[in-house]
Amino acid sequence: MPTIRDTAYPRLKAIPTRGDLKRLFTPTQGEQALAQESCSTRVVQACFLVLMKTFQKLGYFVALRDVPPLIVGHVVKSLGVDKAKLDLEGYDLSGSRRRHMQIIRDRLEVKRYDTIAEQMVIEVVEEAAQHKEDLADIVNVAIEELVRQSYELPGFTVLLRMARQARAELNRCFPVAGVGPNSAPTLLSAVPLP
Repeated sequence: MPTIRDTAYPRLKAIPTRGDLKRLFTPTQGEQALAQESCSTRVVQACFLVLMKTFQKLGYFVALRDVPPLIVGHVVKSLGVDKAKLDLEGYDLSGSRRRHMQIIRDRLEVKRYDTIAEQMVIEVVEEAAQHKEDLADIVNVAIEELVRQSYELPGFTVLLRMARQARAELNRCFPVAGVGPNSAPTLLSAVPLP
């Protein structure tokens, strides 16, 4: 069973390099302006920007309490906000966070993962399962397609479950040893597909 580390599913490094902090997590003037427009206080602006910068890196939203302290500290320092004043758990539970998530999606032109995206992923993993044996490779194909179509990534376990289901369904279609999706066309034509 593949783990998240076996795939291209994006993760945050616990200890990012200084270069990564500067390149990936320093808010631009435009992002700071968006935070000022969207948030009432500097502390909430800092939370908004941590949420935005991590979403840009990952393609999905994480709870701020789970963001490595070096990343939070870097974003907060760039705004001149005292890190001790942040209430990350309070922000994670707030209605502001949900509103900010939509503002960030709109700004970055990323679509929320929805039933349309889910159906697209089902089709993609079913197709990938015909050509790829490894579940990690099937998950990677789904990630690539979601990114290509500008969708927010669902949780890793969602993608893994879908890849596993597609692989299992294909295995049910080819129960005989040595018969698979890459077998001769005459063998494939003899096996009814769902």
